[in-house]
Amino acid sequence: MNLISNPLLFMLAKFFLALVLIAAALPKLRDKDEFHGVVANYRVLPQVLAYPFARMLPYLELFLAALLLINVVTAYAGVLVALLLASFAIAIGINLARGRTHIDCGCLRGAARGNGIGLYQLARPVVLAVLALYVAQAANAGVTATLGETVLALAAAAMTAILYTGADMLSSLSPASSNNS
Repeated sequence: MNLISNPLLFMLAKFFLALVLIAAALPKLRDKDEFHGVVANYRVLPQVLAYPFARMLPYLELFLAALLLINVVTAYAGVLVALLLASFAIAIGINLARGRTHIDCGCLRGAARGNGIGLYQLARPVVLAVLALYVAQAANAGVTATLGETVLALAAAAMTAILYTGADMLSSLSPASSNNS
């Protein structure tokens, strides 16, 4: 059995991505005005589009999280999630190239608020986009999981999401770790 056809890995990746999208969306919904400022500060969208984009993005993240969990559209959802994450990487990369490392990432909206962006913030959406493409490929290959594999994958995804969020919080403790550009 290769990695693409591994049902446990497929379900783990699918659930993990859905949890990351949900964890990213909820804080943006709680503080919409602050998130609008984060989007505007990236300076990659025209000012007139920053506000509607900031309002729409958390709902898009929640919608894509839901689509990942619907088997008949998981492959399409994986591609859409990868495109969204790639757009985040491009926006971060543009600002790193401009030398604007002081801006707030706006990613998970946790402890890392205001710590700036660096190579870690650039690598994160790239790695997640690759994971989303794996989910799309595995779903397209027709990988299915048993109930036991699904439950195990959900538990593992929850633990992985907790570790991922914890690592994000730890990375924000040292300003040097977020500005390695």
